[in-house]
Amino acid sequence: MKKTIILTVLLLLLSSVCMAQSNSDRWTKVHVDESCGLYYDAQTMQYNSNQTECNVWIMFIMPKENEYEVCYVNIKKDRNLYFKEYYSYHLYTGELLDCVTQSEEYRITIPPLSRFEMLYNLLFPQNVK
Repeated sequence: MKKTIILTVLLLLLSSVCMAQSNSDRWTKVHVDESCGLYYDAQTMQYNSNQTECNVWIMFIMPKENEYEVCYVNIKKDRNLYFKEYYSYHLYTGELLDCVTQSEEYRITIPPLSRFEMLYNLLFPQNVK
């Protein structure tokens, strides 16, 4: 009985350490300044078979506005970014402020010298000039 309890406690401790380690690697920093931080979810991003597009969750943290936004986007090598899902939350309470899921995707062309271009360069480094 004593061995079972010790093994159970040891197993719980090891699993909590593993969970903490995996979550700390989930959001990868793209760019952070005083107005906004941009991160992408390294664990769930997926490239298509010929590596010409990537589906990825991105997160903006905006401390001055007390909110953060989480978006599911599709980024293509042709520098087009399509927003598929968008969620806005209060930074400190976690309250959902806005939610948009698009039947028609919202597209932007990635502007030069933008946060989106920094993300694009990380996801498609072979295209960086």
